[in-house]
Amino acid sequence: MKKTYSDASEETFTYDAKGNMLTASNKDIAYNFSYDAAGRMTSSTDSNGRYLQYSYDTTGKKTKTIYPEGSVVSYSYDGTGRLATITNGGGRTYGYSYDKLGRRSKLTYPSGATANYAYDAAGRLTSLEHKQSNGRIIASFAYTHDNVGNRMTKTEPDGRTSYGYDAIYRLLTAQPNRHDKAETYSYDPVGNRLTGPEQHTAYLYGAGNELLKKEHTDFSYDNNGNMVAKGHHKHEEKHEGEHRDNDKDDDHHDNGHHDANGWSYSYDFENRLIKAEDKHTTVTFKYDPLGRRIEKKVAKRDKKDDDDSVTHTYVYDGQAIILEYETTGDGRHKKTEATKYVHGPGIDEPLAMTRDNEVYFYHADGLGSVVALTDKKQKVVEAYEYDSFGNLKGGIAPMQPFTYTGRIFDIETGLLDYRARTYDSQLGIFLQKDPSGFDGGINQFSYVGANPVSYRDPSGLVRWTGTSYSGGFVWGGGVSVFNYFLESECVNSEKAVVEVRAIGFSVGFGKKATGTRGSAVFEDYDDRIDPSHFNGSLAVVQAGITFSPKANTGPGGGFGAAYLRLGSAFTPIELGALVGVSVGRDFSVSGTYGVSNLVSCKKMCCN
Repeated sequence: MKKTYSDASEETFTYDAKGNMLTASNKDIAYNFSYDAAGRMTSSTDSNGRYLQYSYDTTGKKTKTIYPEGSVVSYSYDGTGRLATITNGGGRTYGYSYDKLGRRSKLTYPSGATANYAYDAAGRLTSLEHKQSNGRIIASFAYTHDNVGNRMTKTEPDGRTSYGYDAIYRLLTAQPNRHDKAETYSYDPVGNRLTGPEQHTAYLYGAGNELLKKEHTDFSYDNNGNMVAKGHHKHEEKHEGEHRDNDKDDDHHDNGHHDANGWSYSYDFENRLIKAEDKHTTVTFKYDPLGRRIEKKVAKRDKKDDDDSVTHTYVYDGQAIILEYETTGDGRHKKTEATKYVHGPGIDEPLAMTRDNEVYFYHADGLGSVVALTDKKQKVVEAYEYDSFGNLKGGIAPMQPFTYTGRIFDIETGLLDYRARTYDSQLGIFLQKDPSGFDGGINQFSYVGANPVSYRDPSGLVRWTGTSYSGGFVWGGGVSVFNYFLESECVNSEKAVVEVRAIGFSVGFGKKATGTRGSAVFEDYDDRIDPSHFNGSLAVVQAGITFSPKANTGPGGGFGAAYLRLGSAFTPIELGALVGVSVGRDFSVSGTYGVSNLVSCKKMCCN
């Protein structure tokens, strides 16, 4: 399959008969992938000669990854198939423990520090404590919730913050009981912020919910809805209908829309940010054909090309950055340094960073935001605090890239990379419209429906819907078989229809639960249509009670809840009915672990 853009650049993909992606390439990089007979990826090699190799056990769970520089990361599992340990190339082991319902109860770091988790009867995270081995607190958070799962309070060692919401659960107030400033917000009916975080701060929007003005700062957009200028206007603003199409003009800095103190933004044909520029600095970005950001280059505008520039090159394992190469140069001499990262099993869950032979460990709050970095002696090297929408407090300049909700913070621009889109925490909105259109809501710039205290958005944009056929399981254990017939959203005039089959062994307790035909909804962490996401491990947790499988990735509540993962695609938590798996009328709690395979795949055009 080939995608050709108006500038004649191309993205090319090839697949095998099972729908596994074999090659992917664009003008910046190319990949080759290989698979075993079960459809599991065994290797990935890019055009720079960097490779990844994978090994699996008989149930399809990943046991080993070999990174490009030769280091090995190993994984072990407990008797029910849950991740037990991650051991990286330096022999450092991270250990995981779980409670009776399979929720993470403890993470043990190689340094001896621990993260301890506690939940309420509805499965919501109520406590997260990071401790040194001597019991001294590194960071701790206690949460209370209302009946629908909104966080009402957050308690830390130095005080408590209380939260208030409107009738549709948008954040109205964040009130600390210490000397910090309170945050107060108001919104129009479609979720545009009208005031906040201070009461006197006002906003003005266009007919398409695009932000036009905040106090003395003005904004303009191209015809695709991408923000192209942010700054104080020298002359009258161009109004809606006069915004230029970014397909026709890639250079937005010389547009007369802002003065020397403003920023201009440019985008590629997929509406991804490729340049951010003010009067001092130009920051450019490159992406691979899978939509991952593989390069950031920072240059001073008063210097010649490559003089005093810094280039960050990223290498991925799935959606996680595992290597970062930083190249600096003065036009004659260049120096490259490598930083290694280790990640946990969740999306945006960094565990450790190794730089200059020193290892640092990440500690996160209940939202997944990095709040502390410790060294091998468990000493806090850096600590981070955020307001409700992700702005760093205290003017700190992080020594590493992962901050709010575990995403990459670009200190040069003040923006956060959320994969398919770019987030401005000062404004509380994305710079681009939602690529999935109105499926994400009427307001296509909104961030998590203006409820950033309870939810986050890792940019899982492609949704698959269809029908499930599931076999039954019985008290104490049994074999479960799941068949799914799914259709993806229409993305860039293309959609896919797939059949996925998963087989696993069920363990748990409860009365007999009968499988039935039902509806199925899956999401992945990719803004592209990639059926190979369904290849990999099967994991199912289901119950006739309310719970959340991973803290703050979705709402919980109601009788009957299920979480199911096929490869790297997952079911979002739904209320009142099971997603993809139907449980009988009697109470049960059960887990199923096995392997998921893509049986068939067909791609077609769509509108």
